[in-house]
Amino acid sequence: MKKHLFFTLCTLLILFLSKSAIHAQCGVGTLGWTLTAPNACQTYSFGIGAGEYEYMTLQQGVSYNFNLTSSAGTFNWGTFFGQSVCINGTPYSNSVNYTAPTNGSYSIGTQRLGSNFGYYWNGVSATLSYAPITPATPGAISGTTTLCQGGTTSYSIGNVTFAKDYLWQYTVDGGATYTTVTASGSNTVNITWPNVVTSSAFVRVRAQNGPCSSPDFAYLNVNLLANPTAPTTATLSPAVTEVCKNQLVGLSSAASGGVNQGCTIEYRFTTDGGSTWSNASTTIPTGLSSAISGMNRIQIQSRRNNCNANCLATTAWNTIATWNVDVTPPVVITQNISVNLNANGTYTLLASQVNNNTFDNCAVSTMTVSPSTFTCANIGPNTVTLTAIDNVGNSTSATAIVTVNDATGPTVAVQNIFVSLNASGTGSITPAMINNGSTDPCGIASYALDVTEFDCDDIGSNTVQLTVTDIHGNASTAPATVIVQDLINPVLNLQDITLNLNANGVANLLPSQIDNGSTDNCSVTLFTIPSTFNCSNVGQNTVLVLGADPGNNVVFSSVTVTIVDNILPTITAPSNLTLNANSSCSATGVSLGTPVTADNCAVATVTNNAPATFPLGTTNVVWTVTDVNGNTATATQTVTVIDNSNPTITAPTLVTVSANSSCVAPNNSNYINFGLLTNDNCSIGSTVNNGPANFPLGYSS
Repeated sequence: MKKHLFFTLCTLLILFLSKSAIHAQCGVGTLGWTLTAPNACQTYSFGIGAGEYEYMTLQQGVSYNFNLTSSAGTFNWGTFFGQSVCINGTPYSNSVNYTAPTNGSYSIGTQRLGSNFGYYWNGVSATLSYAPITPATPGAISGTTTLCQGGTTSYSIGNVTFAKDYLWQYTVDGGATYTTVTASGSNTVNITWPNVVTSSAFVRVRAQNGPCSSPDFAYLNVNLLANPTAPTTATLSPAVTEVCKNQLVGLSSAASGGVNQGCTIEYRFTTDGGSTWSNASTTIPTGLSSAISGMNRIQIQSRRNNCNANCLATTAWNTIATWNVDVTPPVVITQNISVNLNANGTYTLLASQVNNNTFDNCAVSTMTVSPSTFTCANIGPNTVTLTAIDNVGNSTSATAIVTVNDATGPTVAVQNIFVSLNASGTGSITPAMINNGSTDPCGIASYALDVTEFDCDDIGSNTVQLTVTDIHGNASTAPATVIVQDLINPVLNLQDITLNLNANGVANLLPSQIDNGSTDNCSVTLFTIPSTFNCSNVGQNTVLVLGADPGNNVVFSSVTVTIVDNILPTITAPSNLTLNANSSCSATGVSLGTPVTADNCAVATVTNNAPATFPLGTTNVVWTVTDVNGNTATATQTVTVIDNSNPTITAPTLVTVSANSSCVAPNNSNYINFGLLTNDNCSIGSTVNNGPANFPLGYSS
């Protein structure tokens, strides 16, 4: 306050002192002071005399209010005094709103009276007040209230009086925070909204006049929608990621997903991996195919087009379906195997032999195996590669172990041979004598025979086995015929012999009976002609002798065989006879029967010594048989004559005898004469009775 008073007094003093020298209406005089610049939104003031001016800095475009007053009363401005506030020498009214056209220093003062009057001063200084003008709160904001996130749109308001510029801000969190779009913009602003979806977005604006702002913001609620996005999903037909060549694919329904803001879905597709694309179409793609394999060979993209205003009109293309066309190579599964070389020592392997269900998602076109040819040099394990190629050229290989075996024995070729026994009756052969060019593709290790030695028991055809073994242990056998020959004749040493006819009138000559040490390198077998003799051969006989060995070597000789009949004839006498004596107590005219006779040759005569009358009792009859060779034999027949005629007896009627001293009669012919009358064809031997030894006194029967 003291400074202000001092400033006012000094100013008045200067005005008084200078009034006689200053005559202009504005800018009459200055102290050269720089007044406080109105850089804050407040009212500034200073005391000033009529016609005085000082300097202050003003901001371009800012509107200020300048007001000239007096504490002692109002200046008498009168008609002749004009306006009272001067800015840069231009007079205005005593209260003026002024907008600075440029940044810089301005002269601010008062107007004095015209030159005919001089200063009018009532003894009290005038006060010049000045301040930036506070603009009014802006009116309603115009602009889009619904749009998609990230969209750009214009907002505007009507011009606010005394507004130099405007502060535009927006919020997407309901006012928790604001982002300044421009701190000093015009009444129109373009806002690019963040990628936020919210119904609590606001745009606000405040009018600004230098350091002063409107009392409040004008607000506009904005609804930020999600921007349309391309569809994200689709139903694939077939619902796989890889198909075979020329297989038809497509979508089974419209694409979906993403954000739709009233858009139309469009499609495009490629069947060459994206090199070329079809034109955009709203038709759902179906029936697509490719004859060439490749990753992502068939693709379908979709986008949204013709979307609502204030959103993206067209989204980017998005791939919603992709099919690889047979990019998967076959899966090769192998198996280890063993193979045997053929008779030529080679083997040709087929791919199918090491294949163990190789498969492909589409189809296996060809399978090859390498190496496929094996020889004796490949005996043992060999690594082979099985390669499978599908029908678009994808290939895969895997290895397998093929164990090559030589399981084929040599080819045995033999020849039949002759072997002659030596003087010892033996002979031998070697495998080389039987082998006739046996072969094996891998090589022969050895030859062997099951039989190499022969003797007289082997004369004739003999089967031998030639076994040929190759270098891998395989053996083959073939039979050959070895004909063993005995070409050495036997040596005969014979003796004469006498043979007896047997009971059948036969004599058999055994070679051993005439052999007296015949010899041969093997053995000699003697044969005699004849070798059987009978009764007609009794006497000496010349016999032809053949000596033969196992080799069918035959020599001839002869011996004398004397046949003798030393066997007696046999005779069986007729059965023994028992005859009843005739009345003469003998038997006559007896039929003796016929004896049974036999001889190994023949019976010559049969005789006996029987009597004409056979007496009572047994008589031996001797039969004699004689054969044609004077041999005799006898047999005895017994003829028994028996008396089978009972004697006759006639007893007396009653015999009376006197008792002896014992008062009995002894029962014997010496004491009792029974007076018996007996008779017999032969003679009475005895008579007996059944009486007691002693007849008692009385009658006894």
